[in-house]
Amino acid sequence: MTPQSGRRLLLDEMYAPWLAGTLRDEGFDVLGVTEHPELLAAKDNELRTWAAAESRRIVTENIGDFCVLIAEAVHDGKMVSGVLLVNGRVLARSNPKKLLAALRAWLTEPRRHRELQEWLRPAPDGEG
Repeated sequence: MTPQSGRRLLLDEMYAPWLAGTLRDEGFDVLGVTEHPELLAAKDNELRTWAAAESRRIVTENIGDFCVLIAEAVHDGKMVSGVLLVNGRVLARSNPKKLLAALRAWLTEPRRHRELQEWLRPAPDGEG
């Protein structure tokens, strides 16, 4: 799998640091909120602003809050990098291999138009 250029992620605080570290070790441009103390204390809107400034898409299960924040930012003409939404029942943190495989698949799939709000789907090959 080859990383696609321009795919930069920020994993929200609900994800363990090893997840971002594993993806980075594989060549992906992924950071975790838990790896950056200044981000751990940030409110969701501050996190959205930081991610946009860094051109990073936020990966989160905090669907309601981030969907509203993205919509408000677009409405207000603010810079937005988007959000990758995770259904915790489909891609549970208790099954990290499945979540890791889904992130790898998203990061390596051929470039296509990306929506600002997009759902992370399980890897098509059934990994995990």
